[in-house]
Amino acid sequence: MTFAKDYAIQKTMKSIRLDVAIQNTPAIALYEKCGYSYVGTVDLGLPYDNLKWFNLYELIL
Repeated sequence: MTFAKDYAIQKTMKSIRLDVAIQNTPAIALYEKCGYSYVGTVDLGLPYDNLKWFNLYELIL
């Protein structure tokens, strides 16, 4: 997570955006601990029942 943030800052990016399956609670906890903000939940249209809904997160740099 630190590498991605440092790299994005170095490349003058404005934000980092992530999507995570809603049942992946360890990843969700990590993203929130690292300062990412919840943006919303979407269906990415994947053909798998267990991968239908994803939470979106964003870190403004």
